[in-house]
Amino acid sequence: GQSLFWTAYHNRSRLRIDSQKANAQANQTERQLFQTGPALRLNFEGDRTLDFNLSYIDSSFSRDVTNESKQGRFEFDYRQPLNVNSSIGVSGMYSDVSSVIASQNYQSSRLGVNYDTSGLNMNLSMSLGANEIAKETGISFAGLFLSFSSAFQTEGAKWRFSLNRELTDSSIGLGLANNLLEEFSFGARDSDFNNNDIVERTRIEASYSKDLVPGRWAFVASLFGDQQDYQTLLLDKRALGAELKFKYFSTRQLRFEYRVSWGDDITDEPNNFTQRSTEIFHRLECWYKLNRRLDFVFKIGKNRKFLASHLRDHDEF
Repeated sequence: GQSLFWTAYHNRSRLRIDSQKANAQANQTERQLFQTGPALRLNFEGDRTLDFNLSYIDSSFSRDVTNESKQGRFEFDYRQPLNVNSSIGVSGMYSDVSSVIASQNYQSSRLGVNYDTSGLNMNLSMSLGANEIAKETGISFAGLFLSFSSAFQTEGAKWRFSLNRELTDSSIGLGLANNLLEEFSFGARDSDFNNNDIVERTRIEASYSKDLVPGRWAFVASLFGDQQDYQTLLLDKRALGAELKFKYFSTRQLRFEYRVSWGDDITDEPNNFTQRSTEIFHRLECWYKLNRRLDFVFKIGKNRKFLASHLRDHDEF
């Protein structure tokens, strides 16, 4: 009735340091998130389960970002089946975070209820609860935690929707959220790492995919919305974006893909100053599969970003 696991997770992402500047090498850093630790599962009668997890998490950057952090985390998750296809439960988390910048050290806690269900053409997962962060400087913040993801499949089409709302810090952001889609070619979730603050972050993502001609033409439409509420800094950020993607399968070995993306970012800064930027991105890809082990890929893209002030407009090719 018991199972013991040891898990390891590593995420390496090249992200922007300042979201308002060009996505050039001088404005990029590589963030690495590493998480590892034991997980114990206890199985009871009636398919009830109780999980305990201990984790060590390390967040580091390759350049120009100083708020690297380490944390120890404890989590539990109890699940009680309602029927063959659905379950309900309760989960909690506590973590202690230490940063290179001592004033950014904090303790985080979370408690919530979970619901999961699945069917022939759908699945849904939701967690709802309270989230609190207490900094060692004596300041504390409390907010709503919500994690939701769903997928529905109809004849020849698939709908996906996800929502994540939580208190987090600006260095980790949504880097450990596992319910989001990650289907966008631009508009990285995390940026502006040097702001050094606790953020209440809400991210919504949705996508619709359909085979226009099965085995030949495919189409994907995606939308996202992002809101970041900084708790002590006079900074609030809002973003909205969309992407259209067309795929053409010429043969079993040759595939073409074209995507166009649009994104709009608004940042509220001190002295009632609002900075707004718009980004449009085109990309054409050609994939040739030589054999099971080797692909050749050719990509060409154009990116234009312009700000309301027109001080840092740029084109990228």
